[in-house]
Amino acid sequence: MKNTLLVVLVFILLSGCVVWKSARSVESPQTDGKITDTAQKIVFDTEKAPESSGVENIFGDENYFITHGDSFCPSAVYGMQVKNGEVVRYDEFRLKGGSQFDWEDTASSVDENGNRTLYLADIGDNLRFRTRKTIYLITRIENNRAVVDRKIRFRCVKDGKTVYADTESLFFYDGALYVMTKNSGKALMFRIPLDEGDRVDAEFVQSVSIPSLITSAAATDDGSVLAILSLGYLYFYDISDGMDELDSKVMKIYSSSGCRQCEGVCFTRDGRVAVTNEQGELYLFSVDF
Repeated sequence: MKNTLLVVLVFILLSGCVVWKSARSVESPQTDGKITDTAQKIVFDTEKAPESSGVENIFGDENYFITHGDSFCPSAVYGMQVKNGEVVRYDEFRLKGGSQFDWEDTASSVDENGNRTLYLADIGDNLRFRTRKTIYLITRIENNRAVVDRKIRFRCVKDGKTVYADTESLFFYDGALYVMTKNSGKALMFRIPLDEGDRVDAEFVQSVSIPSLITSAAATDDGSVLAILSLGYLYFYDISDGMDELDSKVMKIYSSSGCRQCEGVCFTRDGRVAVTNEQGELYLFSVDF
């Protein structure tokens, strides 16, 4: 058993070395500032909202945030009410109809009636062995439970072949969901259709050049701006005329240096940007596009 664990640890370390080597193939960009210099920092209790790996401003007002933990955390999402720079209320909503394996990110959408859907992404794959991953669709909280209305099982496909990769970012755009591989350098993006059933292929869309490990993504409700968060940078893209050729659509880049292990990003209902890390920090700031 010890030998098996040693082999697994060596594999993970070697995989990490390969990923970081690939990062050198993309030049580090000039930035428009640092998140830590721009944002209001709010500290939250990591026992009441453990290992924040995704964040959404949903099921409440512009100061109420939903987050969740990573692998080995409970199968629950957590609510945090922010007031005057502090978290004044915590809620725990156990998942009804799903379970935690390796939750990595969240996304949300709003329909023509103003009803919101929360997408919970069980998509992590550090060892690159999962053929299919799961998206949970949640539209309501009942009796302190986050109720899963639908589950989508998908596999990432490129040139007709399954792609085995760690995916940690999820966003909604123009009626579909998108995931991206975590690897830096040239990350792969895949599209998950929402209108083709609950077992689908996520087809390859494009490669995106970001020189550090990608951990989260989010799009504005109107589909005009995409944010992609990595351990080194936060990129903003103009997607008002489509998602193709993202590398040519960069509007602003912020350094996430000093934010520690940033894992979640979202746009708030009042137009701000929120970033969370696993160490219990929420960063709130405005971006002038």
